[in-house]
Amino acid sequence: MNQVHHRGSTFFQPDPRFYETVWGFLNRTEPQALEGLDDWEEALLEDQQRALEAARAQGVPTIDLPAPEWLGAPSAIAFPTAFLLDFYPANP
Repeated sequence: MNQVHHRGSTFFQPDPRFYETVWGFLNRTEPQALEGLDDWEEALLEDQQRALEAARAQGVPTIDLPAPEWLGAPSAIAFPTAFLLDFYPANP
């Protein structure tokens, strides 16, 4: 099971299908935005931090998912897809 972080408490989330990482969401919805970044790792870490702060302020739960090996970390923060849709409004 994946841990869910919500307002300082830890709960268990049995189904992470509705959660995505910042990188996964942008890669799926706007891959051209990632291609245009010179330092995409730094930019994504900054975006992840902004998203985490916004999620915490709004009481939106996040979960830790296993990270891809290239990330060099054991886990990555994932957000509800609905939250990311609001955080990254679609480009017209």
